[in-house]
Amino acid sequence: MPQESHERKAEPGSSTEAAVPDATEPGGTGSPPGEPDQLGCGFQEGVDRIIEAFERKLAYDHAKQVQIDRLHEELSQHRANAATRAYRPLVMGMIQLHGKLGRLLASARDTSGAAPFEDLREDVELLLEQFGITTYREAGDTFDPRRQKVFGKIATEDPLQAGKVMATLAPGFEQGAELLEKERVALYEYKATAPDTTSPSRQEAQDS
Repeated sequence: MPQESHERKAEPGSSTEAAVPDATEPGGTGSPPGEPDQLGCGFQEGVDRIIEAFERKLAYDHAKQVQIDRLHEELSQHRANAATRAYRPLVMGMIQLHGKLGRLLASARDTSGAAPFEDLREDVELLLEQFGITTYREAGDTFDPRRQKVFGKIATEDPLQAGKVMATLAPGFEQGAELLEKERVALYEYKATAPDTTSPSRQEAQDS
C-alpha cells in the first residue's frame, strides 16, 4: 500500500494556520492611529535648536562688532587728542604772533612798511590752516560775548549805538567746533555831551 503522507494541507479556518500580527493592534509594529510621529517631532526639535543657536551667534557677533567699533573710535579720539596736546603750545604761539603782527600792521598802515607785516600775517594764517585752524570774524555789529572779547571802547553820543561792535581789532581762531581764541573787538560806549559852561545862560542874556 502506498505510504500515507504525514503532511496535511492546512484547511481554511483550521487552527494550524499561522496568525499574522495586525499592525493596528497593541503589540504590532506600526504606530497606532492618533499618536504623533516621533521621528517628525524629533527632527523639528533639532531644526529649532539649530535656528536658536544661529540666532544667539548672530546676536553675539553683533555685540562684539559694536564693542570693537566703540574701542576703535575711542582709540582714534585718544590719538587725535594726544596729537592736539602735542602741538597746542606751537599753535597758541602762532596765534599770539598773529596778534602782534596785526598791531604792528595797524601802526604802520600810514607808512610804506606795512606790506611786510601783512604778508607775514597771511603766512601765519596759512600755517595755522595746516593744523585745521581757521580765522573768523562775526558778521553784523551785535556783540556776542561767547565768541568776542572787548579790547577797546569808542565814545558815541548816539544811545542806539551803545554796546554795538565798532570794529574788529583781531580775528578769532577756531578748530572745528572748538574755540581757541575769541575775536577782539572795539565797542561803542554812550557818553552824553557835557553842557557848554562857557556860553551865557538865557537868564544872563536877558539881564544883559
